[in-house]
Amino acid sequence: MNKSKVDLSGSWSQIWGRVQDSISGVDLMLIAIAIGIALFAIIKFIVKNRRSNGGAGGGKELAIELLIAGIFAAPSAFLPLFLLIADALLNLGLALLGLANG
Repeated sequence: MNKSKVDLSGSWSQIWGRVQDSISGVDLMLIAIAIGIALFAIIKFIVKNRRSNGGAGGGKELAIELLIAGIFAAPSAFLPLFLLIADALLNLGLALLGLANG
């Protein structure tokens, strides 16, 4: 393994694969949690907007809560995507430091 490269997404894939193998039903449990979070967020958004006089608002809060629900629903999809972006940024930073030092 090249020690000057960061591979967070590959490591997460290995960890998540072992978790799935050792804990049966973990995917189903996380999907149930995600559905609960999403339903709570949507109901809270609707109730909040019905009570306010102006109508719409709080869309950013709803989007964040739905993103969290999405992470729970698909940890084998969302987290590797975020980690892949982090890999790219960290590797770019290491490359720039290597150019500055070398």
